[in-house]
Amino acid sequence: MKFLIRRTSIDDIEFYQHCFSNAEFKWNLYGKDNVNLEKYISNEEKHLKFVISKVEGITIEKVAFCHFYYNPKSNDYGSLGGIIPKYFNSGTGLFTSIAIFSYMFENKPDFVFKTGVFKYNQRALKAWKAIGFEPIEETDEKIILKLTIKQFQNHLVTRILKQIQIV
Repeated sequence: MKFLIRRTSIDDIEFYQHCFSNAEFKWNLYGKDNVNLEKYISNEEKHLKFVISKVEGITIEKVAFCHFYYNPKSNDYGSLGGIIPKYFNSGTGLFTSIAIFSYMFENKPDFVFKTGVFKYNQRALKAWKAIGFEPIEETDEKIILKLTIKQFQNHLVTRILKQIQIV
């Protein structure tokens, strides 16, 4: 599977609108909270925001996004991402997650990533754990997980990386 990873731009607003128009998508990322789409396309210093596209021949299709928000207090990155709803339960989300974290660790092997997953979002929780995220904290609503390069370098990730090409 080939992926193109690039920084977000104003041209991606329709992609985000499409994703968040799906009730399940929105619920899994934000629960009852509102979504500020302008935040998704702005590129503030130290925050890294990417759109991941699947490449098949000459066809390039946006399939996922992943944003990394720098936290200066803990010197790590909070990650937030999603797969376009048509690819739910297809494995594409796992592949795109591995592609983007591999891309990030290639550039900065010392990065530490954290994410919060709603307890009811078992699909995402299972995927994050499979690629190496480990639970470090729990709130009433979420499980907070952390990923380092050492945790990421596991059997599943190694096997999937052999099937991925970043172009």
